[in-house]
Amino acid sequence: MPKILVALDLDRTLTKERITIEVLEAACQEFGIDTAAMLKEQMLVEANGRSFFPLEYLSKQLKPSKMDKLAESYIRHAKSKSLLYEDVLPFLDKLAKNDTLVVIVTYGGNDWQKLKLQASLLYSYNYIITDQKNKGLLISSWRRGKKYVLPLKDDLIAADKVILVDDKTSSFESLPFDCIGYLIRRSSDNLLPSQKGSVPRNVTKIKDLHDILKNLEERNLFNPKS
Repeated sequence: MPKILVALDLDRTLTKERITIEVLEAACQEFGIDTAAMLKEQMLVEANGRSFFPLEYLSKQLKPSKMDKLAESYIRHAKSKSLLYEDVLPFLDKLAKNDTLVVIVTYGGNDWQKLKLQASLLYSYNYIITDQKNKGLLISSWRRGKKYVLPLKDDLIAADKVILVDDKTSSFESLPFDCIGYLIRRSSDNLLPSQKGSVPRNVTKIKDLHDILKNLEERNLFNPKS
């Protein structure tokens, strides 16, 4: 069986965007920050198909020392909320039991993405924070002969095939033909302008992470261990 690397998007794939913002609002209240203007700006940015980076917005109002305190407050408030979708931990557990390689590949502001990884307890996983929206192109850059070799901070990961899971159609542009994509469409979330569009033929639409395991079993690429 080929060695598989599962590359997982973070926002709206693993973490609930609505909850991550609610936690940020709660943290901001401790510092007397009016979040109404921030949320309005977010709506305008996302309506134009772009990504909004909250910490970059807030850093224009707060000193670095206050930003550090805000981050601490965020992690504290996150303990009372479930930032992850319910299927995330069971999915990751099944991948781990099968020795499947996993990396979180997320686009966005470095500090904001790191903070969400910490708050959602996903910080221990291999992760890449990229400024490349086209993750298919990023994955193409990992190809070394017949393998995909992913350079990480302390190690190298080599796989025969990469599986990309993401909520944005643009992420799958240029995805290598021998890789597999899963476009996740969670029924609990509204569709953003940036999520619309078509995907290549090697991308399958799914409603949750459990669908991935079922599909991979059908392809003989995943054999769940007892």
